[in-house]
Amino acid sequence: MHDDLPEDLDDLQLIQEYLDRQITRALAQHDRPGLHEELPANRRQVVVVGTFLREQAKRVRQRAHYIETGEEPWRAEPAPGWILQFFAKPDNRPSRSTLHRSDCPFGKGKTLTVAEAIVAMRDVPEVDECPQCRPYEELRRRSADLPPAPPLPG
Repeated sequence: MHDDLPEDLDDLQLIQEYLDRQITRALAQHDRPGLHEELPANRRQVVVVGTFLREQAKRVRQRAHYIETGEEPWRAEPAPGWILQFFAKPDNRPSRSTLHRSDCPFGKGKTLTVAEAIVAMRDVPEVDECPQCRPYEELRRRSADLPPAPPLPG
């Protein structure tokens, strides 16, 4: 990540300090237009420059963190959500439902909390897991109350 930045921590510290000074100058320019000739006098443009500088500083901090730890926590996947898709039966027979992860392209329906999804999979026999996104194992990691995943049909 950020392979365009140096790998040396001292170099990254130097860049970070420079960016911090520039951010401070941009903030001062915003409050007092014309204070620094090299920065735009227009406040909207100063905001754009300040935003750019803050994003660059964030990249430098992330690169330094990666070099120090080998970790990239900003790349972690968002926690999945859960969707319960209902299938209505026209003759009033009990209907089946399918539980999906929120990132499943086939999931359409009611959004559930983790607790609701766990209850649905554990206690409602009419709820099946989606064979595409397989939400059961993720739910099982979040709750010791779920038994091992049942085999998928077919």
